[in-house]
Amino acid sequence: ECTGCPRAQCVHHKLRSSYLSNILQVFNVLVMIWIMSFVQSLGKMMMAGTLAGYYWSVGVTSVLSSFLRTCKYHLGTVSLGSLIPGAHYWKSNIRICVKISYVITAVYGASLKKIRSTYYPCL
Repeated sequence: ECTGCPRAQCVHHKLRSSYLSNILQVFNVLVMIWIMSFVQSLGKMMMAGTLAGYYWSVGVTSVLSSFLRTCKYHLGTVSLGSLIPGAHYWKSNIRICVKISYVITAVYGASLKKIRSTYYPCL
């Protein structure tokens, strides 16, 4: 047995929660909801772009080309659109409007601001 070494023990230092740690925990939950909504929205935009490209274009479009087009042109729309359901998660009416705006963005290439003012004043 080692006589010069301290014994291993479980010691909790500063275990009390502070105001800052509570704020950061709430922030982590909100960011987690936003990231989950962002990933879902990115998938919806990719599928909408693929289906719209297949329906309205002569050439065959792939999911990869729709993903690259979404990342190049529509990532801001996806991030803002995923913030809206994150903030108002319980209202299904807003989520439906956002889903339809993804399709309109994929088809016409319009920004969320133009879609909001032209098609959906509810957004």
